[in-house]
Amino acid sequence: METTGLTRVGWKTLTIMNNQRDAINIFLQGDTITVNANVKLAGNHTAGYLATGLSYGDLALSGIKDLWEGKYWMDGLWVELKMDLVQSAGNRRNSVTINIDATQIVTEGANAYNEKRGSWSKGGSKYIDMYAYKPDYEGSGLYSASHFKNTSAHEFGHSMGIWDFYETSTMYGVPESIVARDDLMRDSASGRVYSKTVSVMLDAMWFNKSQELRTRK
Repeated sequence: METTGLTRVGWKTLTIMNNQRDAINIFLQGDTITVNANVKLAGNHTAGYLATGLSYGDLALSGIKDLWEGKYWMDGLWVELKMDLVQSAGNRRNSVTINIDATQIVTEGANAYNEKRGSWSKGGSKYIDMYAYKPDYEGSGLYSASHFKNTSAHEFGHSMGIWDFYETSTMYGVPESIVARDDLMRDSASGRVYSKTVSVMLDAMWFNKSQELRTRK
């Protein structure tokens, strides 16, 4: 487990304003951080993935929970992060819409819209496009289940206000020692979440502004 807490203002002192209509709310209680998100699945998300017995929607949601949930060392304390993904298609709350295309072959495996470069806000609706196929991926073009789950979790990271770490590394000169090669926001295919990643997410929620690793303001 990763052991560097970097939340600048100290996560225990955060008072993050929530609104019942926000797409994402953050609750801090004791040693637990709960991300409560209103998620809507769209497209052909009910299509089954091979013989797994799971739909693409199932894979996307389980990827988000599996990759983000866990215990992280934050400001001298082990903190548990929980992902509460609520599916309430008929309510008036803003949402994170995950649109899944399980048929089209595209050059990019996923996209998150309105999530980066200043257009993100904690409360606004968010949109993720997920695709099941990419030309020449492992011969067949069909993403593996683990790749699809990881990519879903990476794109959800954008919905929580985090920029791509590979962009900050290559474009802004951030030393590799600051960004682990297998950080989920740098390696969308097989990475994992570090406490540093969670810290940047909390900064985004606190400042209500998307964050990249270099400036975080």
